[in-house]
Amino acid sequence: MSTSLAVAGSFAALSPNSEIAEIIEANLGGGSLRRADLTFVKIPTGGSTRWTWSVAGNEFSEKDITGLLVVATRPEYNLWPHATSKPGSVPFLRSLDGVVGHKIGSDHGDLDLSVIEAAKNADGTYRWKEIPYCQWQDRKPPRAKPSRVLGVLRENDSRPLFVQVSPTSLRPVEDFLRALDVPHYRAIVELTLEKRKGSVADYAAIVLRHVGNIEKNAGERAKALFTDPLTPVLVGSTTQIASKATDDAVPF
Repeated sequence: MSTSLAVAGSFAALSPNSEIAEIIEANLGGGSLRRADLTFVKIPTGGSTRWTWSVAGNEFSEKDITGLLVVATRPEYNLWPHATSKPGSVPFLRSLDGVVGHKIGSDHGDLDLSVIEAAKNADGTYRWKEIPYCQWQDRKPPRAKPSRVLGVLRENDSRPLFVQVSPTSLRPVEDFLRALDVPHYRAIVELTLEKRKGSVADYAAIVLRHVGNIEKNAGERAKALFTDPLTPVLVGSTTQIASKATDDAVPF
């Protein structure tokens, strides 16, 4: 694990007198930020090992995303109404801890409602671990899919890039975070993609590498500017979602 240090000046957004810092405090604060305002970088299909994304009409393609890990949400679990959900669709149930489930969608799709309602509590929540769709069944993985979000602030960027971690990359990411010896918002990381063989098709998995740290004071500024205000925006709502057009629909 790397123990090298980077000064705050290496990250333009962390310099107290920088114009970028002023923009961030003026435009990203106040509790009005939406998930749709953030730049998500999708894990590519087919085993591609390049990250691609768009910002303000400009296209980017890189082999790695390297920067400060300012956001690392906890895993959340979503049970989708159909076995193959369309981009932007709304989950039927969600759990933020793998224990208590909340109904957030109105479309149950091809889910068996009687199976789900059997695990319902008096207060309207659900006993997540008692729902068959949320557990391994006959050596088949749960239909409910776990995910988490990573936010990486590159050196000269004013805003982080965000990656929705897929189930196939979740365990390595969790292991990586457990092994860090500094708060994640002080860790400089490199995200690359590795092509892997799947039972149906090739897929890309995230590879994380710890390449350095920033000093404590700069880390506290990163926490105040990005981690604290952005993390709540990236945690899924547990209230009913009116339609798939809402801000809370998962962007993949």
